[in-house]
Amino acid sequence: MRTVLKRTSNQTRGLADYACNFIKRGRPSEEAIHRAKLFHTDAIMGGVVALAMKTSLPTVLKHEAVTAQNSFLSLRLKARCLGSRLLSDEIRASVANSAACLEWSPCPFTFPVAIGSSFFNSRIDGYSALKAMVLLEEIEVALGSALPNLDESIRTALAAGLVFGALHNAPADKIEEGLGIFLSNYAAPGPGRPPRASLSLEAALMSVRRAMDDFRGPCDALRKFEPKDIDLANSGADFAIMKRDFWLGSNDFRAVGVVQALVELLLGELVLQHEKFEQIEEIFVQLGPDDRLDQPGFSTRRQASESLEFSLARALHKAISIGDLMAGVSGPPDMWAKLVLNPRDFSKDSLTDPVTLDLASKIRISRGPSAKLSLKANDKLFEASIPEHPPGHHLNSTCQLERMLKIKWEKYVNVAIVPGDAERFLKSLQSLDSAKNSAVQQLYSCKIHYADESIDGIRTRSDFGAE
Repeated sequence: MRTVLKRTSNQTRGLADYACNFIKRGRPSEEAIHRAKLFHTDAIMGGVVALAMKTSLPTVLKHEAVTAQNSFLSLRLKARCLGSRLLSDEIRASVANSAACLEWSPCPFTFPVAIGSSFFNSRIDGYSALKAMVLLEEIEVALGSALPNLDESIRTALAAGLVFGALHNAPADKIEEGLGIFLSNYAAPGPGRPPRASLSLEAALMSVRRAMDDFRGPCDALRKFEPKDIDLANSGADFAIMKRDFWLGSNDFRAVGVVQALVELLLGELVLQHEKFEQIEEIFVQLGPDDRLDQPGFSTRRQASESLEFSLARALHKAISIGDLMAGVSGPPDMWAKLVLNPRDFSKDSLTDPVTLDLASKIRISRGPSAKLSLKANDKLFEASIPEHPPGHHLNSTCQLERMLKIKWEKYVNVAIVPGDAERFLKSLQSLDSAKNSAVQQLYSCKIHYADESIDGIRTRSDFGAE
């Protein structure tokens, strides 16, 4: 069963009604709930890494949330920042947590909004929070189809505002007015600089909270954007989250596919010893006929995370550096675990590593009838196909996804969480579907191991006091 909001109707009110009804009566399948749990864990792993590595905006927003005491607020309007035992203003905390999740990869970064609402609404247990995450993704994707010309950060913020209001038991008319406040002040049609996603999220949540406090806003605010029909799921497995892709080691699917091709190539008994490094002559990457060829370079962390050249060169560097590459390898996931990029691979030292740079200089990229990786080494040419749907893609059913995610998460917690707390924290995230409200409120309490310096080489405030 699906809900279709016609373009001629008041879609803003329709979305508010849909969100409120879904929180009460929505019935996503176990598969959709499980996938939401995987995405939430993946997002939070990226979030704690972003904080541990002292990236800019997450550090600033968490500092604001933790140090602003807001003692006049009811405890029901508070929540926890990632890595903190202290209570902060709910919206500040949810925005800080969301910004941290977004910083490391293009994940469903607004999921912390569902966790933050558990302090206000004691009925929100782990299952309810995951159901709200399914709802967040469903609304965001539906808005993308109906409002393609509206900035993505605005659509994401709208979805979060709707779910925030529904989780706070706000009447649909108040949610509608809150979205009207947000759209009329932050998303006027026409040219302009796209707002930053985290700041749009903050504005949307504050707009809905103000409407809940009886600040009046315009109704039917989406109409001026001339949307198409909005199509939304109510039950079963036909939810947008089932088609969301995971990012494994890079924020570019071409790079993920090329690294997977390298895994297959190495499993074909091409073993590269360090002392034979100079015998790697050229590396050819032939992409499909419709793939783009532009390579942005990788002088910064953000560029490296989206660079095919960097991902491949860094993975090759790892393969060369490992003494016995085949030790403990029984299949693709084991080899992938040795090659996949971890947070430290995006440090300044890694971006300027001479071996990585030399390997990158040997990469030649072109288009062809089929995608493949070719490596000329030791006077031989080795080839492997680049998969059309690489690991993490929702259409890939052969990559042992959950095993690969577990490998990725373990690498992340080893960087970001104090050793004695890493296993407990990861287990709590993976058990969210059975958590009671009290456990949901404690979910983001963990001991972050902060780096001495920012990975981006910038000065950041990271004195959060007694977290």
